[in-house]
Amino acid sequence: MFRFFKLFARIYNRLFSQEKVFIKRLRNLIGFTPANLGIFKLAFYHKSTTSDKLYAIQSNERLEYLGDAVLATIVAEYLFQKYPNSDEGFLTKMRSKIVKRHSLNVIADKMGLDVFLNQYNNTRLSKSMLGNALEALVGAVYLEKGYNATRRFVINKILLGYLDIHELENFDDNYKSQLLEWCQKNGKTVSYKMVSKYKFEKRDRFKVAVLVDGEKIAVADDFNKKSAEQTASEKALKNFGILQKPEDDKQQRKGDKFKRKHDRDRPKRDNKRRSNPRSRQEGDSGRKGNRNQPRNKQKSNQSSSDTRSSSKRPNENQKNRRSENPQNTRNHQGQNKGGGRRNQSSNRPQNQNRPEKKETKSPDSERASEKILN
Repeated sequence: MFRFFKLFARIYNRLFSQEKVFIKRLRNLIGFTPANLGIFKLAFYHKSTTSDKLYAIQSNERLEYLGDAVLATIVAEYLFQKYPNSDEGFLTKMRSKIVKRHSLNVIADKMGLDVFLNQYNNTRLSKSMLGNALEALVGAVYLEKGYNATRRFVINKILLGYLDIHELENFDDNYKSQLLEWCQKNGKTVSYKMVSKYKFEKRDRFKVAVLVDGEKIAVADDFNKKSAEQTASEKALKNFGILQKPEDDKQQRKGDKFKRKHDRDRPKRDNKRRSNPRSRQEGDSGRKGNRNQPRNKQKSNQSSSDTRSSSKRPNENQKNRRSENPQNTRNHQGQNKGGGRRNQSSNRPQNQNRPEKKETKSPDSERASEKILN
């Protein structure tokens, strides 16, 4: 009877519910249509949210508590079956890498849980809210479908879908244990101290300092004490030069975000310009082309320069002739005054380059002049 009621509720929610958009997104996320929508809505409500709806009176903290325990059990069972020859220490480290807050935040972001959180929360989202919502979602699936269905959901949708287990084997991000091992090797003591506790967006935020031999090495703050200690330990390892691959501290250096980005991109641009083979080849070819011009082009350039010089020479000869014969210059000026535009056009350099015509007398005119003289 109870199974028949659940089946009827799922069919009704899928076909006749007023929140079809939420049901469609949730079905694509978890793989089935739930019968109790209230539990899944509650999984995406944070305690800092204020609303007038009835299902917003509670928060997802209870579901988060249940989902944390179920998720840890499923991951432990999965690792126990996957690594039959590994010892307890390896299995414990692998489980902590998967279930830790940072990994859950990344997985929840890839799954798109921020869309659901934005729909049912009026506050600014933080990364820790994503991981909490994922644990609450696991708890809701456990209440809806039981352990076996939740196990299939965690393994297929989370572990195999968004995690690379083989990459986690060689990756150690437990900075707190790394700092402790380094201090033990070098005969030093390490301790953690909470500097302050304050409210940020209606939530408690903790500021923690790491001390090595009583000296403050690094300080970090977060919404959780453990994550703040991990961040402070990571900073301390960077200060000591132990970390070989330092990661970007986006949460710790928000003020220098754009400055660091500009400083990173600047050398890349310079290297691209220097290492661009096309620009070098074009520049070298241009220089070689100027140096190794063909002889024909050089001859043509010389001939053009000779013609230019020759065109200038007749003008100089005409000037010398005018200076020798001032009468010709006077007559020429008079013609310019009375001739108008036609005479002005004759003063152009094209007409000056033409050779002057010599006056020739006919034989009849010579005979007539001789008779007059006789």
